[in-house]
Amino acid sequence: MPEKNAFFRALSSWIGYRSTSVEFDVQERTEGESKWSTWSLIKYAVTNVVAFSTAPMQFVTVAGIFTFLFAIVLGIESLVRYFTGHAVEGFTTVILLILIVGSLIMMSLGIIGYYISKIYEEVKGRPKYLISKKAGKRK
Repeated sequence: MPEKNAFFRALSSWIGYRSTSVEFDVQERTEGESKWSTWSLIKYAVTNVVAFSTAPMQFVTVAGIFTFLFAIVLGIESLVRYFTGHAVEGFTTVILLILIVGSLIMMSLGIIGYYISKIYEEVKGRPKYLISKKAGKRK
């Protein structure tokens, strides 16, 4: 694989060959300390999730949709308060603008992020299929 940030565990399962597990007891470290800090492990986990999933991009889109639905509900409530005379002056306009524009921006970012993730998948250059055996004459 031509990837620079390859996550071996995920790539080995992605390939699809038969696999097995080997159980062993992890020994306590006898000397020194691990060079992996908590922050390094978090960065490693984020890198691996991003390399094999578009879920973070889809999360932004879904959050934008929920924010938009919330904006509609709160907008209806604000309009009802406005027309019944119980609204604070200027609050209705400001809250509607902020909620609707904010949710549209979130949905737009999610859609743009999805396109970027598709470009990223293409740039990685993973093959569409793997050949485990060749049949026929050898040259």
